[in-house]
Amino acid sequence: AAARVELADLQRAVDLLEDPGLKASHRAQMREERAEIDNNFAPKEQQYLAEETACQARRRRDGMRGYLTHDALMAMQARHTQLSMELVPMEARLERLRVVPPDAELAAMAIEDRRRRIQLATREIETALE
Repeated sequence: AAARVELADLQRAVDLLEDPGLKASHRAQMREERAEIDNNFAPKEQQYLAEETACQARRRRDGMRGYLTHDALMAMQARHTQLSMELVPMEARLERLRVVPPDAELAAMAIEDRRRRIQLATREIETALE
């Protein structure tokens, strides 16, 4: 009895699937949904392609390859790590230099040197104008 009920259900499902009206309406619905998807995603696809082209141009302008690969990203990450490690001692040295009070004699010498350069430049300008 259960097998007959199951067989009847399967036969009804086959009949529904073979119904030409149902097939046509299903195909029409699928076409409508596909058109809606295409209409929604076409602008997004264009925007994505434009952004990708702009990024490639920016990378080329910066002296890089247009397309990034995993190896290129790993090399960039290694270089970044190396530069970060080099930067730590430099920052420490700069911090030590910031706390050193300026030497008045060195400042006076720098000011005098700049005055001499200005005087020399003004003399050269005056001689060039004469």
